[in-house]
Amino acid sequence: MSETLISKGEGGYVLDGSSTENALVHIAIGAGVDVLHMRKSFPLLKIKHRSEGNNYMMTLHRFTSDGVFRSAAGRKLVAVKGAPPEVLDLCNYYLTV
Repeated sequence: MSETLISKGEGGYVLDGSSTENALVHIAIGAGVDVLHMRKSFPLLKIKHRSEGNNYMMTLHRFTSDGVFRSAAGRKLVAVKGAPPEVLDLCNYYLTV
């Protein structure tokens, strides 16, 4: 998930964040994702920022009962983005193609 501040204006979404974060939100919007509803459905609980020697960012979210995954309400979701080798090092399993 992104730290970009998102609001809806007359001409569409208004984004306030870093260029990288804004680009990720633009991609989601372009793919048809309702980013404001997604934020409401998966509220942010905790964030671990990218830092020196730690080339990934991790966020912890809670599923709510008003989202697509109603049956998962109360469960948690960890979202990770960053340097692929470091992100894969965090995984116990991953798919190779």
